[in-house]
Amino acid sequence: MPDVDLPKAEHALSVLRQARLSRNEIAATMIAELVYEMAYPDLHEPEIEEARKTAWIEISALAVSLKAESFAPPDTWNAALKATERWKDLLVWGHTGAAASFRCFKTRRPSIIAE
Repeated sequence: MPDVDLPKAEHALSVLRQARLSRNEIAATMIAELVYEMAYPDLHEPEIEEARKTAWIEISALAVSLKAESFAPPDTWNAALKATERWKDLLVWGHTGAAASFRCFKTRRPSIIAE
């Protein structure tokens, strides 16, 4: 069963993707609202909570950049997207072990798996 925060993570990713395609002034408003929405943590395993916190920090940095400069470099957008995707992935997999096993399986070479 998916985590109750999964819709929040999916919403955050959706807003980030929409904002990235929007004019900078609109994106700044969208991201600032997202920072506010994500500010209140729920109780989770430490790794999931750390991932949520990291996503919030990266999205906050994006909001600051958009507000101060009306622009955010691609690295700032990418960091926010990657951190939010990691948070969502941990919620989907439900716990640290499943996510770690999946990442490990995806990165193993076929010769290692056959052994």
